[in-house]
Amino acid sequence: MQSVLLKGDVLSPSGVLNNHFLLFENQVIKDISSKNPSVRKTELFFDLKGLSILPGFIDLHLHGDPFLSAGYFSRFGTTAFLSTIPSVSKSGLLRKIEHIKDLVSKDRLPSKILGIHLEGPYINKKMAGAQDRDFIRSIDLKEIKPLIRESKGLIKIVSLAPELDNSAVLI
Repeated sequence: MQSVLLKGDVLSPSGVLNNHFLLFENQVIKDISSKNPSVRKTELFFDLKGLSILPGFIDLHLHGDPFLSAGYFSRFGTTAFLSTIPSVSKSGLLRKIEHIKDLVSKDRLPSKILGIHLEGPYINKKMAGAQDRDFIRSIDLKEIKPLIRESKGLIKIVSLAPELDNSAVLI
């Protein structure tokens, strides 16, 4: 069991608690107090001297290689994220889903991958923004069902154009 004690300004649901102690064990907050909690053995103690202690950030829209993103963004407080896949070919979607599934199964990244955000390919070509229009396509349930099955529950968000045929069925 790893116990860590921090002292600093704790951001809580009730506001900022100045000069407080935050105790957590095995990555779970056990106590927040203005007094030093009586802990027989705290493995780590950090006095942050007026710095803020914040909860980890969760990013629901993070582009880029998920392995590299997990390392880079963890340095800035992102503790978990959805790996976003833009509009790509069907084979590209499958490859990216497999890559993310592999990373999730290893569970040794500095930021946790919570799942996948499919940004397309079922969007409106007229409003594609930065998406590659060559890969934007109509909603094909024969295509999406195997993707959902293959993702093993990792697909959490699908950005799509609700005006497209079959959008209600997909939703």
